[in-house]
Amino acid sequence: MSASHRPRAFAARLDTRNESAPLARHLLRAYLAALPSGDVYSDTAELLLGELFANAVQHSGSSADRLIEIRFALIGSRLRLEVHDSGSRRPPSAPPAPTTSTAGASSSSTSSPNAGAAAPALAVSASSSGP
Repeated sequence: MSASHRPRAFAARLDTRNESAPLARHLLRAYLAALPSGDVYSDTAELLLGELFANAVQHSGSSADRLIEIRFALIGSRLRLEVHDSGSRRPPSAPPAPTTSTAGASSSSTSSPNAGAAAPALAVSASSSGP
């Protein structure tokens, strides 16, 4: 495969069962194997897809005859993973993150051995097609 050719976006519909999660991960590995730098994303992407898929199965509220759609796309240097279920339940909203302040001032400090190095980016999306 030439360096200028990248696989297009990929989409598949899988059964709403826990047993479909390994197939979803296998499809992702195959998609990433076709990318020149796919191995950079593989561990994190596979973990995220597994969790999103498991959540869709557990919380979708859909019957076993409904399907879960997975989609992958490399957009620039970002890998986009999407998991869509056909359930009617919406996930609960997350409570706002706690905030702290000290007399109106705040500071933060982070350090990393790879500070300044660009890490691969993952964009994650999950949805339910309910009201």
